[in-house]
Amino acid sequence: TTPAAHAPAGLVLQNNNQRITYKQLLTHTSTITDALFGASIATSPNTVGSLTNFVDSYFVTTGGQLNTAVFASGEPGNANVYAHARANTALMAYILERVLQSRDISGGSLQRYITDNILIPFGMSSTFFLQTDGSAPGVTPPPFYSSTLTLDLTSAAVYTDYFTSCMADSLSSARQIHPAWPADFMGVTTVTDVARLARGIFMATTPERQAIGLFMQERVLLTSSPGAVVRQGQVAQGLGLMYFNGDNVCSSSVATAVINACPVTNLTTVVGHVSARGASLVGFLCVNNDPSVG
Repeated sequence: TTPAAHAPAGLVLQNNNQRITYKQLLTHTSTITDALFGASIATSPNTVGSLTNFVDSYFVTTGGQLNTAVFASGEPGNANVYAHARANTALMAYILERVLQSRDISGGSLQRYITDNILIPFGMSSTFFLQTDGSAPGVTPPPFYSSTLTLDLTSAAVYTDYFTSCMADSLSSARQIHPAWPADFMGVTTVTDVARLARGIFMATTPERQAIGLFMQERVLLTSSPGAVVRQGQVAQGLGLMYFNGDNVCSSSVATAVINACPVTNLTTVVGHVSARGASLVGFLCVNNDPSVG
């Protein structure tokens, strides 16, 4: 369960007398909703506040009590309460950052921890998080439509493969930003870097990474529920992953001219993540987990 020591205002996170767990946050079965999440969206070059202040205000009332307005009915952990909510990711990031601060790891910075332990080891040189004003680190205003600019992000440089990709279109001078920077709004990456992340976790050679990959693949089969936010073709939710019907992924890709033909069927497990903001889908077809055969 989520410890009160690292929760907003030291409160016990629960709904219907059931304590909320880390796994429920990661599988979006916590009954936490985005009911008030959109109120904090801003557009650059305006600025947003900190993740800490946002989570504190989101989950704690002015009277210091748990804000029940951001919870749906139902019992946490059940498949029929599944609803993808960015507030789950925000709360998980908040707890992780408080743990880092209490142990003086990475200077208490979650961004630095992610950079040092994921982006650099996996070679994800085109992935970074925007600043609170929507700008890329070290650059004002944000770069866009450039094929030559290289940024020095200390240990995670942004190379030209980012700027020559279609993702460059999303780095306009006016983009949506949010205090909950890990929750889908502030991260910038490329398909190549997502592939590096998937290979680093799901084709790992070290026991630690192999354990993470297996943990992430635990799945919750989705059932219809009122108000559930389920992506088209999604059949299950893992810990940070979505599972899709192969037929749906294939037909969608052909219809949008991403590919001309596709042999994938609903018998194929497609693991990936979809970004509703960019209407982009990245799927990984896991056909062999033995890294020795590529």
